[in-house]
Amino acid sequence: MDKQLLNRVIERKRKLLSTFTLEQIGITGFIGGFVGLVVGEFYGAISGKLIWHVANVFLYASIGMILGYFNSKSKKEDLQVELMILENFQKSQ
Repeated sequence: MDKQLLNRVIERKRKLLSTFTLEQIGITGFIGGFVGLVVGEFYGAISGKLIWHVANVFLYASIGMILGYFNSKSKKEDLQVELMILENFQKSQ
């Protein structure tokens, strides 16, 4: 494997590893907020109160962010292992 290519791959893995948890929390929080928006529309149509709508958006976004955090922990460990393997491969060359 070309050393420059290997260095680029290692740098990309490091950058990805540094922001991975935040990205996962943001993505799942957005999806959870969207689900809360849809559910809030349903509750808002039934009860006619805006507070249920807003509460559902925050509730589902918070749940999504928590799930994203715990989901990212296992994937982040996998990325750390990949990075260690690549760094060891680079040292052995």
